Amino acid sequence: MDKMEMLTKYEQTTGAETNIFGFIDCGRLYMIETATINPDWIKLDRESSKKGGSKKIRLSFNSDIRFQLIRKGAKLVGPAEMLEGGKNRGDRFEQIVAEMFGIEWTGHNSKKYTEGGDLMINGKETQVKLEAATIITEKTLLGLD
Repeated sequence: MDKMEMLTKYEQTTGAETNIFGFIDCGRLYMIETATINPDWIKLDRESSKKGGSKKIRLSFNSDIRFQLIRKGAKLVGPAEMLEGGKNRGDRFEQIVAEMFGIEWTGHNSKKYTEGGDLMINGKETQVKLEAATIITEKTLLGLD
């Protein structure tokens, strides 16, 4: 599968209704909320051979995209140092988002992506990802058939 095929199949099968994506620019942590994933925001990559070497799509915001997102109203969350203090920056970002919306964060969610998002925010299943996070692997998508 190519990048667009993977993105299309992901969006057709996800249980999330919206996404919150985080990124760092100039030492500051920002977030955006979006119902769809712009293809310019993802990169086709491969998992490590230890994980099977499957193709994956992951978030990848270059400096031009970060600049555009900030200009169009990305929300400043705080200093990037907020992500420190845990083993996993993605989980820490999810915890920060949960706290911002007054949701008790109980740890990493093990729900399948087809069943919903990471958090229920304002009545919507919301997928929460920090820049460079894997959106989906080809192996997972092929396993749906």
